[in-house]
Parts: sequence; structure tokens; C-alpha cells
Amino acid sequence: MLILVIVLLAIWAVLAVIGFAIQGLLWLAIIALILFIATALVALVRRNTLRSRSQGGTTTQGGTTTQGGTSEGGTDRGAN
Repeated sequence: MLILVIVLLAIWAVLAVIGFAIQGLLWLAIIALILFIATALVALVRRNTLRSRSQGGTTTQGGTTTQGGTSEGGTDRGAN
């Protein structure tokens, strides 16, 4: 995923430079800058979302905290 984001950002940057270098392609530069910013924002949001999910170790189900497949007052189905 990270490689894809880096490749996309590089492509948008090159297109922006080409658009600014050639006067008739100013529209290309504007679109490339918009796509560059959008790609960077999406990558940042996904990174923060994945990081916040990976930091949690316990989950709450119906008011009962569970860890490792057993719940408080319940039994582990795999241990018979």
C-alpha cells in the first residue's frame, strides 16, 4: 500500500511540473496538485485508522470484556 501511494504521489508531482512548464497544460498542473493532495490525505487517514485499530488489545462485547477467545463467565469452545 505504501509503495502505491509513493508511486501515485510521484506521478502527480511529475504531471504538475509538466503542467507548469508548458503554458498550455496549466489545467494538468491544477488537476495533478488536487490529486496529489487527495492521495496524501487518504493515505494519512488510512494510516491513522490502521494505527488506532492495532493499538487496542481487548474488545468489549455486550458489556463483557473479552481477551483471547474466552469471555467472563463463559467457556472456551476449543477446550473440551
